[in-house]
Amino acid sequence: MPEEKTVMIAKEKALKARVSGKVSVTGTAGRDGKVTVKIEAADGRQPAESDPLARAAVENMKSWWLEPARHQDTFRITYSYIIDPSLRSDQFDVQFDLPNQITIRAAPQ
Repeated sequence: MPEEKTVMIAKEKALKARVSGKVSVTGTAGRDGKVTVKIEAADGRQPAESDPLARAAVENMKSWWLEPARHQDTFRITYSYIIDPSLRSDQFDVQFDLPNQITIRAAPQ
């Protein structure tokens, strides 16, 4: 499960870049519980490693640690970053619709 600290980092990077969008990543949970990550797509295009939303999603997912298991398991999650002017500047909202979606809404800075 993602930690609040890493969700905050992802939110900050998205706000600094002043971009909204979606990034889909595939994670593989190893038998030791560590997660490896591969970027799949960003808004229907293949993202560059320098894409701020893709980097934020990868950093967030790399911070996850899952229960060790007998076999490795692969999963896909889409991160949606939404700049929402209806929110106050100090306000943000994270919605976990696991296992497929994480939505981060924040006010523009």
